[in-house]
Amino acid sequence: MIYKNALRLKTVAAYQDYLREFPKGRWAANARNQINSITQFQIRRTPDEKVAAARIKFSTDYGDFTIRVFPEKAPVTSRNLIGLVATGFYDGLVFFHAIPGELVQTGDPRGDGLGGPGYFIPFEETGLKHLRGAVSMYRSPVDPNTAGSQFVICLKDLPQRDGKFVVFGEVVEGLETVERISQLNITGEGEERSVTVSPARVKHAVVEGIEIK
Repeated sequence: MIYKNALRLKTVAAYQDYLREFPKGRWAANARNQINSITQFQIRRTPDEKVAAARIKFSTDYGDFTIRVFPEKAPVTSRNLIGLVATGFYDGLVFFHAIPGELVQTGDPRGDGLGGPGYFIPFEETGLKHLRGAVSMYRSPVDPNTAGSQFVICLKDLPQRDGKFVVFGEVVEGLETVERISQLNITGEGEERSVTVSPARVKHAVVEGIEIK
């Protein structure tokens, strides 16, 4: 009955009502696909200035951090992140890779660096630098057009990544949370210090400042 109501209303809220009641129900996958389609359609039609004014808040096991995106520089990449967050894609995902004081990485539903949303987005040359606090998409090293949902947050300037990965946003609040996550489960010493699988998890991510119906 709830799913029939969602089909009738064709709104994100209606499909979300179904998923809250039946997260593993018969029509759960289709409901998520419908949410994604509706969200992406609305986001594509949202002007750059409204996208730029949005804030994307990630709540984790170790605190919160907030990202803003730069749609005037990376229109596709910026809207892609907002769309994925709005569908709940990042909820429950781990920070599967980190280098202490350097970067953290999340956005892989498999948790091994090989997963994504089931599609790729094109490489956008923004000219933005990998400075402390920068957010950039991760992609395959052999093909620039293979970014999907995985992203990296820089904890120091990383000029060696400039031009190779798309910088499309920055952390505006909670960088200390990201720093804390990067220090978890440290192994090795010196340049070999790294985190392969962090225990930190995205509990919930939400887009603030844009209404998606």
